[in-house]
Formats: sequence, structure tokens, C-alpha cells
Amino acid sequence: MSRIHYKNLCAFPGRTGEPFLTEFTVEDGIFIADDSPAPDGTEIVTIDMRGAFVMPAFIDAHAHPDGLAMTMGAAACTPPTVRSIPELQSALRKMAAKHPEGWIEGWGYDESLLAEGRT
Repeated sequence: MSRIHYKNLCAFPGRTGEPFLTEFTVEDGIFIADDSPAPDGTEIVTIDMRGAFVMPAFIDAHAHPDGLAMTMGAAACTPPTVRSIPELQSALRKMAAKHPEGWIEGWGYDESLLAEGRT
């Protein structure tokens, strides 16, 4: 088991109205109370953050791989790749050249994002 104590920092606790933290401890990837005793045999490491700002974050592990796979062979029709009707036409022509059998697909089309603001 390992415990890492981070000190000398300014950490947003994630809730408005609570004071910023100046230190915190993580044990095996989980935040714990700094004053809780460490189990026997726990390696304790202290890291001086030298005044760094720390903010909570998350990793969005949610994905739709089937949808991503379906768009891989399709023309991107959204900014920054496509910003106007001529750029949309160009993207579709390039995709058509790669698929002479005549069937092409695009994704991300939104006329409100085009410079012309129309279909």
C-alpha cells in the first residue's frame, strides 16, 4: 500500500464556499483524511507542490466505439475542417474521389456553423 502526501499547494475542494486546501493525501488512488493513521507497512511519500494550484477533474471513459468506427471512412463536414459551402463541397468531392463506386458518407454537418448560415 502507498500513501502520498501533497503539501504546499492551493487546491480547490470542488465545492463552493469551502476553503481551499493547502495539503491532501492520496492512498492507492483515493483521497483520504490527512489525520487518519497509515496502516502498518504503508510507504508514505511527501511531495512539495511549491505553491501549485490543483483542481479536481475527471476522465470521461464513456465512448461509442461503433459510432467512431462508422465515421472513420466518412467525410468530416464540421469545423474546423468545413466552414463554408465551398469547403463542404470540396470535402465531399475528395471523399467521392476515394470512393468511385459512388456511395459516400459525411458526419458532423450543421448548416448553422457554415459561413453562409444556410443549407
